[in-house]
Order: sequence, then C-alpha cells, then structure tokens
Amino acid sequence: MSGTSYSTTCPNCKKEMQTYTDWKPIDLTIHTCYECGFYIRNEVCFMTLDELNSDRLNVMEIDKPLKELPKQNKDCLD
Repeated sequence: MSGTSYSTTCPNCKKEMQTYTDWKPIDLTIHTCYECGFYIRNEVCFMTLDELNSDRLNVMEIDKPLKELPKQNKDCLD
C-alpha cells in the first residue's frame, strides 16, 4: 500500500482521531474517531445527466448540454 496513517484531533470530541491518507488510485483521506464515532470518508460516484449538465452550466459556464452521459468506467478505481 502507498498510504500513511497518523493521529489528528477530532473536531467533535477533541480526542485522538485516526487518519489514513493515500494517493493511489486517487487522492483519498479517511478520518475516524473511535471515541465518539465521527468520521469523514470520500464518496465515489457519478453524476446523473441532469446533475452534470446543471454543473456544467452553473459552475463551469458551459452552455452546451450533453445529450447523453460520457462513458463511466466503473473500473477506474482498481
């Protein structure tokens, strides 16, 4: 594995929280507090066509909507 583990302070209970970070296959950081149950995890998913077109317009100012979703490689995280 290419990751690193270390301790940080939990923003909820202020006790020690475990953090794991990795960069393969994408940047990833997981925080877990085993004292109070607070956690942060990355979510891997794809937008719907409506969500993608909305973000393209409102965030990126691309006013040409897609008619169909681009290929979604579900194996991209292997």
